[in-house]
Amino acid sequence: MATATTTKSAPIPRQCLSAAVVERLREKILHCGRVSNQQNSVREALSHLAAEGLIKIVANRGAVVCALSPDEAMQLFETRAVLECYMLRCAIPNMKAEDFQRAEDPR
Repeated sequence: MATATTTKSAPIPRQCLSAAVVERLREKILHCGRVSNQQNSVREALSHLAAEGLIKIVANRGAVVCALSPDEAMQLFETRAVLECYMLRCAIPNMKAEDFQRAEDPR
């Protein structure tokens, strides 16, 4: 099994979500060779997200992210807690002393 190397990734620049979406779409359009007569991929993506219940498309307003109910938020936190505990149980037997030291480092 290969060991993970410790490389620091560049920090994510702080920007508003709409600016990040614009930048990502611009990159895709300019570098992916989209043909102008293809179906509008943004509209299609929004339709998929609406079908999944993640956003709501409001007339004359656009797409709005749906808020989670308190019960949905609690379910997500409980699921995450179970998954994180399971992942730790699976990972700990494969860890070395330096992995534990790195985990305790407050940096």
